[in-house]
Amino acid sequence: MIKHDLKNWIYTNDLEGLLFFAQRLNEALFDFSPDRYKAPTLFTISSCLELLRTASSVKNGVFPLKTLETVFEEFKSIYNKDIIAQELVGVDAKNYFLEITESNLEKFITGIELLIMKMPPREYLNLLKEKLKEAIVSCKRKREIEDYSLKYISILTHLGYTQDFLYRKTCDFFFKKNMINNVNNIDEFYSLFDLKVKRYNIYLKISRLFRPLEEMCKGFKISIVEDEELSSKLKLTPQDEILIKVEQIELYDPYGAQIYVDRLLNKINNLFTFYYHKQRLSWSAEAVVKEMDSKDEGFHIKKRVTSMQKGIDYYPQAAAKLLGKMLMEINLKKDSFFRINRGIDFHGTSIENNIPENQLIQNWIALETLIINNNEDSKINLILKGLIPVLNYLYIKQLFSNLSSDIQRLRDAKVDEIVNKVPEGESYIDKVVALCVLKSNLSIAQELLKVLSSSPLLRYRIYDLNLSLSNSDCIYKYLKEHEKRVEWHIRRIYRTRNLITHSGKVPKFIESLVESSHSYLDKFINIMITLSAEEKQIYTIQQGIQEIQIRNRIHTNYLKNNPNTECDSSNFKLLLWGGF
Repeated sequence: MIKHDLKNWIYTNDLEGLLFFAQRLNEALFDFSPDRYKAPTLFTISSCLELLRTASSVKNGVFPLKTLETVFEEFKSIYNKDIIAQELVGVDAKNYFLEITESNLEKFITGIELLIMKMPPREYLNLLKEKLKEAIVSCKRKREIEDYSLKYISILTHLGYTQDFLYRKTCDFFFKKNMINNVNNIDEFYSLFDLKVKRYNIYLKISRLFRPLEEMCKGFKISIVEDEELSSKLKLTPQDEILIKVEQIELYDPYGAQIYVDRLLNKINNLFTFYYHKQRLSWSAEAVVKEMDSKDEGFHIKKRVTSMQKGIDYYPQAAAKLLGKMLMEINLKKDSFFRINRGIDFHGTSIENNIPENQLIQNWIALETLIINNNEDSKINLILKGLIPVLNYLYIKQLFSNLSSDIQRLRDAKVDEIVNKVPEGESYIDKVVALCVLKSNLSIAQELLKVLSSSPLLRYRIYDLNLSLSNSDCIYKYLKEHEKRVEWHIRRIYRTRNLITHSGKVPKFIESLVESSHSYLDKFINIMITLSAEEKQIYTIQQGIQEIQIRNRIHTNYLKNNPNTECDSSNFKLLLWGGF
């Protein structure tokens, strides 16, 4: 969560809902926000389309029937929580589905197609904007605002806007360029995304090796140009580079134009190196994008943050220190050390590659290398058994760690003073946890919430964690829901990997899958290193997986054996993360 400057806000209590929306949207779109706070990969329409694709694949013998049942289960879960989709459909969606069997697969597919036609994306967007504004005006319906905000991102990216563009427009509108003094400012913000296709020309520098390809590339509307001003802006080196122009790219936003050009040049590059193996084309990640029907001087896009660069990072000195510690203290048997080493190699290859589908395949290969060491079950089941426990382990502790970091990022002495009043815990994070979940700290929590008046998102996060995690039953349910979401997502990554490998097709949400698979890979490797180097608990990866499975089982058994138990000063760490 970023601390926002509100100097352009004439803030009153009536704007609390709008500020919450702006902060939540900004957080969800920020490249380096935790996965938990980003928009989900799918919403109802995209989930329904995935269901249709999967049903067609099952019909064609690509996937077994069981795969369709899993995707259908996820779709029903998403649809049942989506009031907007339900209003558009108008009747019970169950009427469109038959029992999934091989004999009625054709009718099942027809039912999905009929359902999709009842949810036109633009109608969905219009109804969503109405409901979102109603919730914002009310100020108090924070959960609805959050839900609608994430759906707003999902539908706009589904329709063709890029996350980079949405993030830039959100920052500019709410925190940089506009005076915000009325809840109706939301209508001005909506108008920024008018769903009108723009025509762009894009300029970038490329290696001189491109020159003999110019004639061939005219069919792609690529040409070499001379422009002193643009060459200076892009810092072109004449002896090594030339300036090219790609014309008439029809998309919604300039970042999309840059992504399009990058993909196009990669295609040309791969074709070229099929015949010439000694050297590849190289081009700048920077570009100047000009809208053809505008007199503006152009939009200078710096290097984009790729999906593989969005993980948690360290400063070089800290990274070097951690590397040295790992190399000196890790104590794994030869086979497991080799697999960790190869997994890190695949991770490095994925970082260097800038094509999302290639990154996803490398990440999946790394996970298979690390986790699969027998043929006792299918690959996907072995991955699920090895990866889900790792992703569920200390999940709640990580949520509170994120919250603690967000509070400290305020750099507010008064806030820190209030947090330090909490009697439980020695560390800052433990005090934040105790403040959120213990009834005995209610007065301190209320004092903190008053001070956080200009951060309704942070206030909501404290309230939400309290509501979700205050007793054993809630905690157990929370963990099980997370486990199910993770299972669905891992299966989606696996299906997408198969789709790319066997058909070359790439879904719209590929970058989200790369982010998730990278996050999963990092967490798995880090936990194995921690168990070996720091805790001295394991000598093999399989021991590490089993150790985490046992720890999770101890935690869930404790929750089940202590039903309806409220968090108190003696048990809150045991209830929340098993005390580990």
